[in-house]
Amino acid sequence: MAQTSRTTKDGCPHHHPEEEPVRIKSVHLENYKRFTELTIADLPETARLVVLVGPNGTGKSSVFDSFLLKAGAAANNWRLDGTREQYYDKLQQSRSTHEVANRVQIEFHDAGGNDVSWESVFQMRSAYRNESDFRIDSVPVTTPIGTERHIDRIIDPDESVSKNYTRLVWKSWQDQRRDEVQGITIGQYWKEYLDDLQKAMSRLFSDPDLLLQDFGGPQAGTFRFSKGQASDFHYKNLSGGEKAAFDILLDAFVKRDEAPDAVFCIDEPELHVATALQGRLISSVLELLRDSSQLWIATHSIGIVREAYRLLKERPDEVVFLDFSDRDFDGPVTITPSVPNRMFWENMYEVALDDLSSLVAPQRIIICEGSTKKHVRSFDARCYNRLFSDEFPETLFISRGSAGEVVRSRHLVGILKAVASGIDVTKVIDRDNMSDGERDRKIAQGIRVLGRREIEEYLYDPDVLRTFLQTAGCEESVIDTILKTRDGLVNNQAGPQNIKEVSRKLFEAIRRESKLSNLGSNRAEFAVDFLVPALRATPNVYSEIRSDVCASTHHSDG
Repeated sequence: MAQTSRTTKDGCPHHHPEEEPVRIKSVHLENYKRFTELTIADLPETARLVVLVGPNGTGKSSVFDSFLLKAGAAANNWRLDGTREQYYDKLQQSRSTHEVANRVQIEFHDAGGNDVSWESVFQMRSAYRNESDFRIDSVPVTTPIGTERHIDRIIDPDESVSKNYTRLVWKSWQDQRRDEVQGITIGQYWKEYLDDLQKAMSRLFSDPDLLLQDFGGPQAGTFRFSKGQASDFHYKNLSGGEKAAFDILLDAFVKRDEAPDAVFCIDEPELHVATALQGRLISSVLELLRDSSQLWIATHSIGIVREAYRLLKERPDEVVFLDFSDRDFDGPVTITPSVPNRMFWENMYEVALDDLSSLVAPQRIIICEGSTKKHVRSFDARCYNRLFSDEFPETLFISRGSAGEVVRSRHLVGILKAVASGIDVTKVIDRDNMSDGERDRKIAQGIRVLGRREIEEYLYDPDVLRTFLQTAGCEESVIDTILKTRDGLVNNQAGPQNIKEVSRKLFEAIRRESKLSNLGSNRAEFAVDFLVPALRATPNVYSEIRSDVCASTHHSDG
């Protein structure tokens, strides 16, 4: 297949494909491993990322094995031998290589079987990726990627870092002989050539930064990195997760030019990688690969699936989910692309978290007043969650703006109930200036209303303050002074008594009179960290707010 090259400003050749994108259209497997008859159909021509999800044992990895089998047989570099007996057949049927391979049918968009470069069309990574250390003392001549198979089966050990190191060394020797790179240093060459890989690593490892410091060539015999303030950091000293992520990025980077029209497959790319990095890893691989390539992954990672879902919303034609959950593979099964819905996410969380999946969605959500801004933590919700977390661990408080917005939050209630089956959603608002009759009518509508003006009335209750000060070891005279200060601030207000309005001055008085240090940077943090535990330890006030907020009542339907 034709391939063009351009020369960068530093003289380094970068190859970019002119090929039509290679995209799988359908897969059909018969009497193959887990499957009696499996059809994967309706894959769009525009799909760049295909995500296989489902519990262990549903056959996701077997699909990748079928790709290896078909490509090996078609390229005539695969034979059925003793190591493969009873490996491919669901029911023992044949030991003929091509008979077995013929039960695997793979159809590509806009490409007949004869037009596919079977030697290199599938670039496969098994789940058994591990190369903890290596050193290369001599560099053999490397052969084109299509002429070697580093794994024959998806269960084979997969050591690729040292092989890719060798490829990079050999490439540098070859490229140095090209006219277009004459006159530049090897350092300039590698800086330009490795730029995309360095950017991918920077996106993934930012705290601390982890970058290839110096390729080093055959004298170094291995990769060396800079990590934070450390330099000349040997590959073997990377963590398991860093090695795992670097392995995947490096493999995609090295092979993208030699196999620009390939289907890259990674079985469980999340292995050894920290949860927070798993999604970004897949995005980085996708960015490294040429647009003419396709990426297939089999995963149990919530982080990867969420990142793929984010990409789906951004580029709906480029991402496909294939869900292997809840299928009877003892009969014919057809799997087509699915859009993640509630059932999809329930299955996903169950696979990833098992018995903990039920904790992802609480049994009860109480909507309260407070900011809805993403980066502003609602004071009321923070207080309620901390106050009731021990007694009501299944209850979650979330904020929804003002009292009026809480009352009108019918749409939010509907969404919450749709996302989590069986969830109880209620609302609680401050009393503010409500009369007894007005409060009773709100309660009759299924809306909980505090018995006092607002949550601060409970937090700064005299009994709660006394509990806090006594626990902190304050003398009785100090406690009396602070309580008198509280009463004076409240009683001297011109309008209705409102403890919230004077809470800043009261906080300052508490800090001044008690001489206690580390009470928080402001009154909100003080209340959450000190007054909430004191309220929980003050039985008469706690039972009152508990009755107002958490007592059983008719829940709101909107």
